[in-house]
Amino acid sequence: MRMLCKAILLMVLPVSWVLANDDATPDASQWYIHMDFQAMRDSGAGKPVYEWMREEIFEELKDDTGFDADKELTSITAYSASEDDATMIVRGKLRSDSQDKLLAALAVNGDTEIGQSGKMNYFRIQDIDVENEELQIDTDVIFLTFDRKNTWILSTSLESLESAFASNARALGSAADSLLVLSAKNPIVQGGVNAEKMSDQWNSGMLRNTRQIAFRLADNRGKADMLMRITAKDETTSNALASIVRGLIGLQAISSDTNETLSKLLSSLNVESDQQGLTIGLTVDPDELLV
Repeated sequence: MRMLCKAILLMVLPVSWVLANDDATPDASQWYIHMDFQAMRDSGAGKPVYEWMREEIFEELKDDTGFDADKELTSITAYSASEDDATMIVRGKLRSDSQDKLLAALAVNGDTEIGQSGKMNYFRIQDIDVENEELQIDTDVIFLTFDRKNTWILSTSLESLESAFASNARALGSAADSLLVLSAKNPIVQGGVNAEKMSDQWNSGMLRNTRQIAFRLADNRGKADMLMRITAKDETTSNALASIVRGLIGLQAISSDTNETLSKLLSSLNVESDQQGLTIGLTVDPDELLV
């Protein structure tokens, strides 16, 4: 049972950035990630990535727990509304016995209480060890509800659980400090991080001078279309970051430890800077993503 809990949490909590389409996050979130598994299955760009996840994660998950993520999951959205906080929304054709397995996996070493908030019934599971230094998440309690059809909502706080349940995370916030979202016609993965709010976690002085980072992977007529946007605090930082990125890409591309396919991939990266920041883009054959 622990494998189910660990696999689902590790899929989202260690990630510093990725993205969202019609799913979204509250105003002023610190980071977010959205993975559309159905889009991966249906698109040329997403299939190699999805096959890797199916073989490396989903099959082991099914063997250990009986939870068939390949058949049941359609998307996962995760975000942090504040420091030491995380919420995850799991959607799909979720079976009732899979729900029971998730609850059992989380409760195996914890104390479970049943609660109600308005129309929402929820479980509070105490004494769980969930810690992620990169995202400053350290909690011993998980709240979850199954009261939305084909949806699981898990959170480290009851307030965030109530907010996600009420909004269903369907509308992007319009506040000035809302996270940057990179749009695309056929997005597969999306994400972002508010670098200013997490500046004390960056080891690099240059990254501590960035405002936001956003990333997205989309399908472009069967090709994998990747884009990252780094918003800098000022034009000087933007130009410096662009120079550093180009230099690092060039050094890695000619390194003796870099294989030919990866070297070609790095050489194809397009880095452009402007007064606000820099953009890193690449469109490649999807099979090359897993080199």
